[in-house]
This record gives sequence, C-alpha cells and structure tokens, in this order.
Amino acid sequence: MHGPLLALLSLEIPRRYSQRPVASFQYRLSHPVFCGATVLTHGRRNGADTFALSAMADGGPAALTGAAVFS
Repeated sequence: MHGPLLALLSLEIPRRYSQRPVASFQYRLSHPVFCGATVLTHGRRNGADTFALSAMADGGPAALTGAAVFS
C-alpha cells in the first residue's frame, strides 16, 4: 500500500474528532502494508494541541507513526 495513503488515512482521526484544523503533520513509515490487509489506525490526544497517530496491518507492527499539531 502506498505510504502517503496511510498518512492520509491517519489524518482522518484528528479531522473527525477535533473542531480545530491541523496546522502540521509529520510521520514516519517503518513497515510495509500489503494490498488486501486490514488496516487499523489509532489516535490519542497528547495534550490540548497534539494527536499521536499510528497505522498498521491487522496483527502487524506499526507501519506508520506520526503526530498532528492543531493551529
């Protein structure tokens, strides 16, 4: 699966669960996710202005870790 597509999927979490726009986003890709795999995304707030994000194939290690910062 295309890495930046995982990044866009991860950005859906802060977009849906916050009323504030994302000012910046950084991510790191560490493992591949192959077509046909179920993709899981996770997000949690780190303080008032930051979301910690991750994405992975079901049962696999984190393929993407990142953070979104709100304006």
